[in-house]
Amino acid sequence: MFDEDGLPQNPKKPSKTVTLEMAKEIWRLKKEGHLQSRIAAVVDVNPGRVSEVLTGKKFPEAGPNGNPQGSLF
Repeated sequence: MFDEDGLPQNPKKPSKTVTLEMAKEIWRLKKEGHLQSRIAAVVDVNPGRVSEVLTGKKFPEAGPNGNPQGSLF
């Protein structure tokens, strides 16, 4: 999946589609203080998809404590 540098093994393969489980993982990583760009690399999605999750545009039910607005607070 990833090489020794943490990069995807096949850089030409498109990133994955975000699922509810991935959205929950994105929120978990954000709560731990990780940057959005690093989160995107870890879950192998476009950074824009991470932003959509964290702003509540995608999977608002995955937000902090299930907050439908997707707010960080």
